Amino acid sequence: MLVATAYLRLLLKTLSLDEADQAALLSGSGIAPDDLFSLNSHLSLDGHLDLLRKIMELRPEPGFALRVGQQLHIATHGPIGVAAYTSSTLGEALSTIARFYSIRGQFIDIGLHSDGECLSFSLRLRSAFDDTGLFLVEAFLASAQTGIEFITGGPLREGRLDIGYPAPAHASLYHEHFHMPVRFDCAETALVLPIRLLQTPSLHADPVAKLQAEQQCEQQFQDLQQAPRAVSTRIVTLLRANPGRLWTLPEVAEALNLSARTLMRRLKEEGQTYQALHDAELHRQACIHLQDKRHTGESLALALGYSDPSGFRRAFQRWFGMSVREYLESGQSRAGTAG
Repeated sequence: MLVATAYLRLLLKTLSLDEADQAALLSGSGIAPDDLFSLNSHLSLDGHLDLLRKIMELRPEPGFALRVGQQLHIATHGPIGVAAYTSSTLGEALSTIARFYSIRGQFIDIGLHSDGECLSFSLRLRSAFDDTGLFLVEAFLASAQTGIEFITGGPLREGRLDIGYPAPAHASLYHEHFHMPVRFDCAETALVLPIRLLQTPSLHADPVAKLQAEQQCEQQFQDLQQAPRAVSTRIVTLLRANPGRLWTLPEVAEALNLSARTLMRRLKEEGQTYQALHDAELHRQACIHLQDKRHTGESLALALGYSDPSGFRRAFQRWFGMSVREYLESGQSRAGTAG
């Protein structure tokens, strides 16, 4: 799974690192500076998260993500940003972002749903809700406000921001940064806007520019789909595209148009095993589900695709070093969700 490096470049610019500091930051990451700073370059999702953790160690102060997000002008999102702000209305812009976001970043899933009076632009992390996950959510929300205000030409005071996790220690910064009411401990993380606000015209509407930007988005999506990838990456992509299903190695081999023997051989060449990849993905999915405080051991097992309770209990013990009950009672799920 590949992700554009544009946001990492912006982060490094915000840190004001010189070439030596940048080289030190990338040391051991397997990422060459030329790869990071080349136009339209991409890295794996895991590579992004690892580098982001190192960046956060350099800037551990609360609110850094909100400041970074505020600097993410909508134009920094490439053709997606252009397609959004050249839309005819705010509603069309939000729909455009939800449609094409996956070509720019694979950190978050976006959902749009309406109750007839309000539209919820909801977020769900694709990774565990740890400090890095919190950074991603905060930066995204701050960037969303900046983009919407650029489109409409004024502060976003209508609607509200629902936060699907407890108020962090720096919660006061949320109320300083966001121009709308903020509520914590909600069922999901979402920007909730009144339906009538979606008809607000974009100050930068341009049908021709929008069409051209959408064509670029479509081309980038095709390029990502056709890019050569290691078989381990293809396996992870398949597993993540089908959550809640326990895949066997023969099933994965068939889905990738390979024989089981060829699949095992190619994984060995990459220093990987199918069991390790499968286990790591199930662990990741479990972390995401555990963000939801309503889950029980039984519901979590079903969500991950387990029909054998004993098999699930053994797997959970292997992932977390404790039983499901011990984990839930310890509150290690951070008692909240980012989506």
